[in-house]
Amino acid sequence: MVGKGKPRAVIVGGSIAGISSAHTLTLAGWNVIALEKTNAPPAGSPTGAGLGLDPLSLRIIESWLPQPQLLHNITVPLTIDQNQATDSEEKVSWTLARDESLNFRAAHWTALHGLLYNALPSNVFLWGHLFLSFHVAHDKGFVIVKAKVLETGKVVEIVGDLLVAADGCLSSIRQKYLPHFKLRYSGYCAWRGVFDFSETETLETIKSMQKAYPDLGKCLYSDLGSCTHNGFYELLNKKLNWIWYVNRPEPEVKSRKENMIGEGEKPKAVIVGGSIAGISSAHALTLAGWDVLVLEKTTSPPSGSPTGAGLGLNSLSQQIIHSWLPHPQQLHNITLPLTIDQNHATDSEKKVSCTLTRDENFNFSAAHWHDLHGLLNNALQSNVFLWGHLFLSFHVADDKGSVIVKAKVLETGKVVEIVGDLLVAADGCLSSIRQKYLPHFKLRYSGYCAWRGVLDFSKIENSETITGIRKAYPDLGKCLYFDLASGTHSVLYELVNKKLNWIWYVNQPEPEVKGTSVTTKVNSDMIQKMHQEAEKVWIPELVKVIKETRDPFINFIYDSDPLEKLFWDNVVLVGDAAHPTTPHCLRSTNMSILDAAVLGKCLDKFGVEKLRSALEEYQLIRLPATSKQVLHARRLGRIKQGLVLPDQEPFNPKSAKKDDCEELLQRNTPFFNDVPLPLVSILSTI
Repeated sequence: MVGKGKPRAVIVGGSIAGISSAHTLTLAGWNVIALEKTNAPPAGSPTGAGLGLDPLSLRIIESWLPQPQLLHNITVPLTIDQNQATDSEEKVSWTLARDESLNFRAAHWTALHGLLYNALPSNVFLWGHLFLSFHVAHDKGFVIVKAKVLETGKVVEIVGDLLVAADGCLSSIRQKYLPHFKLRYSGYCAWRGVFDFSETETLETIKSMQKAYPDLGKCLYSDLGSCTHNGFYELLNKKLNWIWYVNRPEPEVKSRKENMIGEGEKPKAVIVGGSIAGISSAHALTLAGWDVLVLEKTTSPPSGSPTGAGLGLNSLSQQIIHSWLPHPQQLHNITLPLTIDQNHATDSEKKVSCTLTRDENFNFSAAHWHDLHGLLNNALQSNVFLWGHLFLSFHVADDKGSVIVKAKVLETGKVVEIVGDLLVAADGCLSSIRQKYLPHFKLRYSGYCAWRGVLDFSKIENSETITGIRKAYPDLGKCLYFDLASGTHSVLYELVNKKLNWIWYVNQPEPEVKGTSVTTKVNSDMIQKMHQEAEKVWIPELVKVIKETRDPFINFIYDSDPLEKLFWDNVVLVGDAAHPTTPHCLRSTNMSILDAAVLGKCLDKFGVEKLRSALEEYQLIRLPATSKQVLHARRLGRIKQGLVLPDQEPFNPKSAKKDDCEELLQRNTPFFNDVPLPLVSILSTI
């Protein structure tokens, strides 16, 4: 993740080029991460041998060190450059050229690397990280690097402002831009070695070498034989570095394998929005074998919910949730049955009600939003949710292989980037992710709002209010009640732990919606006025419940015409982001849960390798069903609110015929008790 302050460079390769770049960029004010496949700093080097540093390199390195003398402590001077000719038969040598003003210094690769490494902050190098691949963000503002942690096999993504390719002459990064690039073979190879004579200094071998090469310790010797040559010079700590160049045909150099995600590595999904759609998607995708991160702007799991109220779960949603829980009984512990769907007509003048329809085979369950969310959250791994992370923006990588999500950590103000294979937009009916693909999209105002509240009667169970409401609504605890008056209607049902959930729909002009919520808090004047209006419409028993409810709030009711698509590239919509709907068929929560379950099954079926096929099947299954349900809920809401319909007069509960009343039943919702046939096979394992 990239911070908001210093720019970040990701360096691939930790040899001299990589570690030198780390020093230079650190001095330039950059945050630096160096990826190196070896699992620890080299304590010795079977391949790195001697090297010579020219005066400019010496000055540059000294500028990186806390004490410039440190470089001199690991080097010996090379003040002479001497070329010799060797007669291979006679085994004698003579000088061809000699320059006594070379002014180089010789070092062992390991000693120089160790010196440079120890002068860096300890968090710069990521040892044991094998570079896999990279993608440049769509706006060219970022680069996303994938690497494999060799110890665990885990694949990680790192986002930077700059990628520095220090991965050597066989650079796979260079190959991406120059796919036809080939190295030129010189016609020869080099045998190399470093002879440690610290324990054999008095042996004849060393004495004879010092006699044959009297300027060892300050001279770079080059011996030229017939069609061959060698290099020879002394290193610190009694070592001799030699190189012998031998003409030979070009060998077969094995190319680096194409970078791939490690076998068994999980793909990653980033979910924006942690309400029911988001948390359901987290469960479904986790079961499908994905790593999941959920970005949620609230700073902690909700301990109470000022805006979330009651909701109804159909039988299919209940089965799906059971499959996500370690103990299915947990869902039953937070729900009450809703076995009856009943519609009343209320005479506002006489304050009496009569039954219009009654369905005793409803088979729903009622839950409080907070209880359901808490249950689902507790069943997830603790590292799935990133609380207090405000989604800002996203970019899809050029090759469509990754999506880069930017979010603000509200506690610190820091902006971070997260890379995933899939972005799940669960950010509600005002989805900013959807807006990027559909910039002219607008919600359709229904013509009414909803006052909502939950009355906790656990301490007033024997009060006149509760005994009165139970007498007026005798099936509370198992019945979903709808009361229809002239140009308005209300909803009432009981929740677990002695709570009553009520909703009152009120026709009014479209409000000005601010921010990213269609829910608003209200003041005391608004609540008092609402109480006065309730007294004019509803029976006294219901009015008492409304008046005694603490902290009621308002939802403005919106939906939209069905979308034509639910995904673009590797970005997919779920829940209200996919199909904003009015609440009259108890659809929103159930649609969200079903979206998540279907998406998870499709991803499990096709895998990340065929992500587009998975998203196409998800869209094929969900779009027809949700489109019909959204339009049906719109129609049902207008009927119950007494609003104009294109094919009939406004509904009047006092004079409605039996056939007209039948349209009020929840069971008329498309796909009410079932799902489309393709979905049955996908969900057969639930």
